[in-house]
Amino acid sequence: DINGNYEVWHEASLEKEVTRIIEKIKELKSNWAKTKCENDFKYADFAILTRTNAMAQKICASLARAGLDYRFLASRGFYQKPIIIEALSYLRLLDNFHEHSAVYKVLRSAVFDFSEDDISLLTEFAKKKTMSLYEAVKNASFSGISPEGIKKAQTLIGLVQKHRDLLKRSFVSEVFTIFLDEAGYFKWLLESTLRLE
Repeated sequence: DINGNYEVWHEASLEKEVTRIIEKIKELKSNWAKTKCENDFKYADFAILTRTNAMAQKICASLARAGLDYRFLASRGFYQKPIIIEALSYLRLLDNFHEHSAVYKVLRSAVFDFSEDDISLLTEFAKKKTMSLYEAVKNASFSGISPEGIKKAQTLIGLVQKHRDLLKRSFVSEVFTIFLDEAGYFKWLLESTLRLE
C-alpha cells in the first residue's frame, strides 16, 4: 500500500493463491466502503504480478468468475528492466560473492548508487590486491573511495550478511521482499512514482 506495507503469502497451489487474492481484494473493498465513498474505490489500484502468462490467464479467469474487473497487461522484456536486473543481481551476489558482474550491477543500482569514481577505485583496488570485487567492497575503507562510498559499502555488506543468514531459514521470495524493503527499493519506487504524478 501507499504506506509501504506488504504481505508475503505462500500457498500450496495457484488455485489457493488466487482464492486468497480474491478474498483480500473483496475484504479491502468492503473495508473501503465502510470508511470512504464506494465510488472512489478503483480496481486499478491493485496489481497482481505473475511469473508466466499461463499463470496470468488462470488468475484472469478466476477474477472474471468472481465478478472483479481486471485488465491484463503483458510486458515483454520484464527481465530487462533495470530494477529487475539489479534485484536479480543481488540474489546472484547472495549465492556467489565472487561473481564480479553481479556485484558491479548492485553497486550501480538505483538504491546503492555508488559514484563512478568509487566503483573505479574499488575495481582497481580489487585487481591490485588480487581479490574479488565483493572483498574490495568489504575492505572499502582501505580502497581510497569517498566517505559516502564507505558508508554505502558498509550498508551493502551488512545487508548481504543479514540476508545470507536469512536464506538459511526462509524462502528466497521472503528474503527478496525483505531486501527490496531494507535496501530502500519500495521507498525509491514510491518516490519515483510520486515525482511522475
